Amino acid sequence: MPKNADWLPTGRNEQIAMAKNWSAVLAEKADDWDIPQLEVQTFNGKIAGAEEALAVSQSAERVGSTTAIVKTRFKEMAVCMRVLKQRRFYKPKLADNDFATLGLKPRKTFLSLIPVPTDIARGRIELSIRYELIVVSEIIVGAHSDTRANHGVRIFYGVEADDPAAQSALTGKHYYLGAAPHSPEQLTENEFAGTKRHAITFPTEDAGKTAWFALRVENAKGKRGPWGEMFSAVIP
Repeated sequence: MPKNADWLPTGRNEQIAMAKNWSAVLAEKADDWDIPQLEVQTFNGKIAGAEEALAVSQSAERVGSTTAIVKTRFKEMAVCMRVLKQRRFYKPKLADNDFATLGLKPRKTFLSLIPVPTDIARGRIELSIRYELIVVSEIIVGAHSDTRANHGVRIFYGVEADDPAAQSALTGKHYYLGAAPHSPEQLTENEFAGTKRHAITFPTEDAGKTAWFALRVENAKGKRGPWGEMFSAVIP
């Protein structure tokens, strides 16, 4: 059964009732909504299977495997309902009163705006295996920030090298710096981190060199917030 499905009732009997209501509506509207009859028939089969399993679970015919069967049948029915809801119901063919008939909220007619991040991310390094550094990030949430903008963190980094051109030719990487950076904008390599701990693996030739990092909070559209402070570590 889908998690966080606030449109789907929690009780078994209520789920059956909702599915049967959908089936009755589809019997009249499927052709108007361009829903193939085979899909409707499959849905009706899932309803029948769930209803039959529930009836067995409440009767003297109940056996040890009945609970698992009921769970499987209702999950299959719920998956079918989710597919209908997302792929068939939320289309221009349906009017707002159709959603009310189905027991659903009307589709959104506007896009939710995702704000540009305003929070700053700071980071630190944890040592892992050889040639690898783990960037541990923390988003500093401000008093007036909108956390919807904080989808993840973009990690920018570069590595100090005595001869950047020669090192690039050796490793094929192009993030080398002739000296410690004065600005995070000098860090050209970047990776997105959707979790607080993100491992970065370096070529063996970079062992012993200093890697520099800076973080920016990023929203789901790729818009980035202000730079965090730079930090560094020696590649093991």
